[in-house]
Amino acid sequence: MFETFSERVKWLRKENNLTLVEMGDRLGIGRDAYANLEYGRVEPAKIVLKAICRETGASLDWLESGAAKPYTSDEDRVVAKVVSLMAGSEHKNTKALIRALAKLDDAQLDAIDTYVDALLAELGR
Repeated sequence: MFETFSERVKWLRKENNLTLVEMGDRLGIGRDAYANLEYGRVEPAKIVLKAICRETGASLDWLESGAAKPYTSDEDRVVAKVVSLMAGSEHKNTKALIRALAKLDDAQLDAIDTYVDALLAELGR
């Protein structure tokens, strides 16, 4: 899929709909330092690799070598997307929904699950 580290790190940034500035800021290294990673001008320190994985939900093995899958599970990908939405997105209503869901207790979440199951059954899905 992606043979070089620079290709993988660029794909991750774009997959998360982030600019060079946004990704650099999230990693605490700035735009230029991050761009150097994407252009293959520098080798990343292990702490930077781990920060990229933390911010994107990517597998460290994949990021370093390309040998594994980008995400260890679909859950990792979802978590990364939620983190991305909450940190840099302009989608204020989506953020409000995520905040509201995070405040619900188990009984309330169960009620939502029951409702969604009924809705999907009604729609034939």
